[in-house]
Amino acid sequence: YVRFFPIVGAIIVIFDLFANVYFFNGRIGGNDLVLILTGFTWLLYPYIPSYYFRERDFVFIFINILTLLVVLPSTIYNLNQASTLDGSSSPAEILIVNLFLAKPLSFILNILGYDSIALGEVLKYRSMNGTLSQVFIAQGCSGLYSVAIFVSAFIAFVSTEYQKFNFEVLALLITGIIIAYIANLFRMVLIVIVGIHRGSEALIWAHANVGWLIFILWIWLFWSLLSSFLDESKKANI
Repeated sequence: YVRFFPIVGAIIVIFDLFANVYFFNGRIGGNDLVLILTGFTWLLYPYIPSYYFRERDFVFIFINILTLLVVLPSTIYNLNQASTLDGSSSPAEILIVNLFLAKPLSFILNILGYDSIALGEVLKYRSMNGTLSQVFIAQGCSGLYSVAIFVSAFIAFVSTEYQKFNFEVLALLITGIIIAYIANLFRMVLIVIVGIHRGSEALIWAHANVGWLIFILWIWLFWSLLSSFLDESKKANI
């Protein structure tokens, strides 16, 4: 059925552009870019040389799983809510940020002795000088995308390199998801604490420079563990 892949890809791209104009707010967002990229992977799949089958299949599996984990649930939720036409966050975005980051972040800060409260996408906190400050939390900071990207990459990697799912692989996947979420929460806690002690400018600096270091570190450690495990499993099966 590979010969039909370009048709499927064209339908996906056209459907996204049509639905975005007539059913949603008309702006090309992150979900639209993911779906359009998914369409192009279907379009180009038959034309990629078989010599690059691992790279081709990894990208194909990765982007399609990412669409199922991120784009599809968000789209279904938004269809059941009032669409935003002013460029503001959609109901799904607000709910995701509040549940997965704002509330847990406020809870941890309060445990550590800092005064804070989560209201939708806004986290209000009291600085060391006594002033009440707030920070807007975007959906990209919620950690959901990071977890979805990790899961998609994990499944694509195992599918192309290991081609076998067992209890050990499932345990690694669950461990990776938990670590990804905790790492993102730890990142945001550090960022807000910097803002509480040093002000908004320091918070912005920490947001731009600290987060990616944390994620690079844990991704490197986890992927090293995953590669070692898969290599040992391959040797054991020979």
